[in-house]
Amino acid sequence: MPVSTVRVLRVIADEEQTDAELLGRFVDRHDEDAFALLVRRHGAMVYGVCRRILPEPDAEDAFQATFLVLAQKARTAAPREVANWLYGVARRAALLAHRSIVRRKERTGDMPDRPAESDPLSELRAALDEELRRLPDAYRTVIVLCDLESRTRKEAALILGWPEGTVAGRLSRAREMLAKRLTKRGVTLPAGAVVLLVSRNATTAGVPGVLVTSTIEAVGSLGASGISPTVATLTEGILKTMLLKKIAAAATVVLVLIATTIGGSVAVGRADDKPRPTAGQEGADKKPVFTAPAKAPVPKAKPKEDKEIFQGAWSIVEASASGKHQAIEISKEQVWVFTGDRLVIYYDDKSRVEMSYEIDPKQKPKAIDLSPVGEREKGYVFKGIYELDGDRLKVYYSRNIAPDAKRPERFDPVSEDRGMRSFVLKRAPEKDALTAWGKEVGGLQAGLEVKEGQRTYHLGETVTILVRVRNTGKETVKFEYIRQYLDENPPGVTGADGKAIPQATVAAMGVVHAPVKVSLEPGKEVVLETRIHGASGVPYDLRSDGGAPMTKNHPLKVGTGKVSLQYERVLGSSSIGALKIDPAIAGLSTGKLELDVSDADQKDAINLPTHDGMRQLKGKDAAAYQTTNAWLAERLKEADSIKVGSTHADVTKHFRTDGGLAQIGKHRFVMILCPYIKIDVEFEKGGAPAPTAKVTKVSRPYFEPEFLD
Repeated sequence: MPVSTVRVLRVIADEEQTDAELLGRFVDRHDEDAFALLVRRHGAMVYGVCRRILPEPDAEDAFQATFLVLAQKARTAAPREVANWLYGVARRAALLAHRSIVRRKERTGDMPDRPAESDPLSELRAALDEELRRLPDAYRTVIVLCDLESRTRKEAALILGWPEGTVAGRLSRAREMLAKRLTKRGVTLPAGAVVLLVSRNATTAGVPGVLVTSTIEAVGSLGASGISPTVATLTEGILKTMLLKKIAAAATVVLVLIATTIGGSVAVGRADDKPRPTAGQEGADKKPVFTAPAKAPVPKAKPKEDKEIFQGAWSIVEASASGKHQAIEISKEQVWVFTGDRLVIYYDDKSRVEMSYEIDPKQKPKAIDLSPVGEREKGYVFKGIYELDGDRLKVYYSRNIAPDAKRPERFDPVSEDRGMRSFVLKRAPEKDALTAWGKEVGGLQAGLEVKEGQRTYHLGETVTILVRVRNTGKETVKFEYIRQYLDENPPGVTGADGKAIPQATVAAMGVVHAPVKVSLEPGKEVVLETRIHGASGVPYDLRSDGGAPMTKNHPLKVGTGKVSLQYERVLGSSSIGALKIDPAIAGLSTGKLELDVSDADQKDAINLPTHDGMRQLKGKDAAAYQTTNAWLAERLKEADSIKVGSTHADVTKHFRTDGGLAQIGKHRFVMILCPYIKIDVEFEKGGAPAPTAKVTKVSRPYFEPEFLD
């Protein structure tokens, strides 16, 4: 049967629930779907812990045992610290399995005559895991979330229910503690390098899909014969170890209470035995008073160079073309944005023109050359002059591209010479800038930019986001990034009420997540590309923070009012790609980009319920229930319209190609308006299907979260 509306809503709700809510569903109702999402959410971290200690087949046994223990101890696991709890159990499972392997080899005589040569990297990883295990829970938890699972501080704060400042402070303290403990072992590392070591300590391989499926099935068959003897024995061993540890902890508490009681009675008798200072000693411990030295004179600030003054957004006051005056109201140019050696001119219709520019402030008048970077005008150079007067900038240039074209010698905005352009601009307020730059880190700055060149939007409209990195230092900086990181992680959003709005992340599957190397010279900048959209920016459909409207692009929850977007970290590991980050630039983040979002009717979109589900919605709001049900029924009707004999063009009216891996010859499509409904389609044999290609086979609609690659 085709997928039902209730099941679609359930999948949507699962994606947005916290670990505590999913664990609660499993405990209260033995909800296997909720447990399956926990396995997929934390599987990579658990598998990484096991693989660092065990070979692959044994690591898979330890992986299964870890989640079987969670299933049996779900009521006692800390709901807000599931990741930290799983880390501890996974390490215990891997060590038990490793000891079992060693004992088995000793019995069978398979032990080597001499020990193998030690691997320094393996020893370092083992030392790191050991010291990480010894950290107090409050500190280990943030390391597991932020470094092993590559979550942002904001995400960790939402999971733990702590203020973001608390997470940041404990994360910094935890890294310092790890660095000091490793130093005692003979490994000297700065606290910043620990971030790199911990992130590299995570496995670079994804969890095998078969392993995830078999683990979920094993949880569903607890007590049955579906669990292998090895996994069952390992699970029982972990549970016994946990019980012994609990008994030992209780015994320790009893001994401490007895010792405290005895020690307290002795201390009472000695409370008055403290020696008192003599009269001559009184005041001897007082610290001498020092007079602060006079402050050194503050040197005068060095005047800014013209190129530094250019940086930022400028709005047009006056414009003329070939002597014909244009007021700002009828001029297409709205905003000029200078960034490094790049100029972007944003237009009313959300289009833009990008140029590189060079200035020579030593010439009289000062010279500027503008060079379009588009294919149509590539290689052109427009020669001009400029003048800076406080927050005013005058630019006068010729569009004559002849080799013998001369540079203007004076400002003449009323000149009727063909191709002459004159602009008077004023600096735009900082809050209206179209790129929000973060703090300088290691000679680099990261900026968040809206491609459309505007700051006001309606719900349902699309905002395209670019992340730029520029070199603000005096030396070339080299770094790496993974394209899929920005595909998978939307920016953090702060609503009009000042509270963070949680965003859903996705896994970009189907291709290798390989680092891209960048060498950035002083004054230069680069757009961080994504795997799906390249350097053209990631399109997000703005939606309400109260529901989940189905839209064609990435959804971004913003609500209404003044909201801010920010990447607290622009460099990070993706779901299946590990990134080696230089500690000097690990904290590279963008500034906060403010948008003003207002309500608007959304065509072909609807707010789907998340956690309440259809049953609760029916009881609370019958009208909303009917509307939602009718909308989903219409989507399912569209999916059922694709039959044998339909064309590729018919399919793409309602569906787009899904990401991830598909079988050879088959095409997997996901519905545009409801990206939880999918169909598998086969077309007439040949290359890429043409619009007229006939459908030869089509599956029934089924539901599954969308894959991106």
